[in-house]
Amino acid sequence: MKKVKWLLLMLPLMILSACQNIYPYIDIVKDRGISDQYLAALQKWTRSQIVYSQFETRVHISATYKCSTFMKAYSAEYARIHDLEPERKQQKEQLQEELAKDYAEFFVYVYIPEIEHNDLDKPASTWTVYILDESGQRINPVEIRKFKNISPDQQAFYPYLNPYYGISYSIKFPSLEDFSQKKMGHFKMYFVSVLGKVELNW
Repeated sequence: MKKVKWLLLMLPLMILSACQNIYPYIDIVKDRGISDQYLAALQKWTRSQIVYSQFETRVHISATYKCSTFMKAYSAEYARIHDLEPERKQQKEQLQEELAKDYAEFFVYVYIPEIEHNDLDKPASTWTVYILDESGQRINPVEIRKFKNISPDQQAFYPYLNPYYGISYSIKFPSLEDFSQKKMGHFKMYFVSVLGKVELNW
């Protein structure tokens, strides 16, 4: 009976933890000189979820949708921090805009205690990744690429990643650009395996 009461008390805390985004990391990145404007854009376009089993983390996934709106904020922040000349800044912004038109790209960080199951980029992966749009149509990724090395810029611009524990990926889908101009909640991204199911809502 005591165990049941304890579980009931802990359940809200578990649910709360699973719904957190990147707030715990904000102060850390501010110390690195990252602006409030960029952090607001990062917060808007990032989703996170933790799946627990017997109070232990089974999987933790955070993903940032690199739509044109987010990438404008990213490019502006990159240019500010690196003190880019106007011409180079414009070239970088144009390149990012073109890439956003061609694909819906997500920067994804995945932590799984069993490192061998953190294999999203493998043909026979433990995980199935897909998007459901607002009509319920399923959209499969066209590319999942693992970052073998994490740069200082990536650690600063995506503060939720921890290169010592998890793995970061670039996941590309056919363009979803229409969604980024509408209100939030028009598509869902799923990561599914026997280890758990993660649902991220935009």
